[in-house]
Amino acid sequence: MKRVFLGKNTILSEYFSDVNYIELDIYDNTTWSNIDSADALFFYIPKKEKTLETTKRFFLYCASKNVKHIVKLGSLGPFRVIHKQLDAFATECGLGVTTINIAPLMNALFYEQYRNDILYNYRFKTPAPYLDPKVLVSVIDNVLGNPFYYNKEIDLTGDRQYYIKEVADLFQFYGFPVREIQDIPYNKTHDIDDRDPDEILLSKLGRNYYLGWYPQVNLDTLKHFNLCHRTLADFILEDRPVFMKSFSEDKWL
Repeated sequence: MKRVFLGKNTILSEYFSDVNYIELDIYDNTTWSNIDSADALFFYIPKKEKTLETTKRFFLYCASKNVKHIVKLGSLGPFRVIHKQLDAFATECGLGVTTINIAPLMNALFYEQYRNDILYNYRFKTPAPYLDPKVLVSVIDNVLGNPFYYNKEIDLTGDRQYYIKEVADLFQFYGFPVREIQDIPYNKTHDIDDRDPDEILLSKLGRNYYLGWYPQVNLDTLKHFNLCHRTLADFILEDRPVFMKSFSEDKWL
């Protein structure tokens, strides 16, 4: 089985080993032929305008080329609105799709929430079960191309919750100064401007963080994959050479 992976220009590329990367932009259909000979595809959906319609067109193309399995990164947060619609569409296309609904990656603290010694917080007073990227990559590698996981969802989180003050204290301790924790609206972390009904709902769900909603810890990684998560402290200590790098497509994860 030929497996191909999107994500060469993301932080995840630092954790995969010996995989076939493809250059693909779902907004540019001239690149879609790069999956023509693939049996299984790891795929993430850019969080940008018209992503729902564009991904549906790409799924139709995948079905026409007899791609057997697509593993895509989903979300336990507001973006689940997009993924639930795409899952139903993919099933009707005849595609075997596995959606890995993820909590924020530990790396996201650096590429999404930390700039100029400011720690940005779109969760108000709620915590997050930040996900170890090594665990995510191991799950993807185990699932991609495995018929057992066709048309299934996997919820993936870290094994404990972290409040933003705990994150700030860890940053300070390990040499990343935090002079301020600044609250920002959820839709400011991505390109969400209420341009269509999906974006209006995404913004509304993002405000639920301020009402006390947050994703719960899920321990299926240990139960089904025998994988244990590192602590956020261990991640900061061990992965500094990785998360200090910048990748052009991290913002789409």
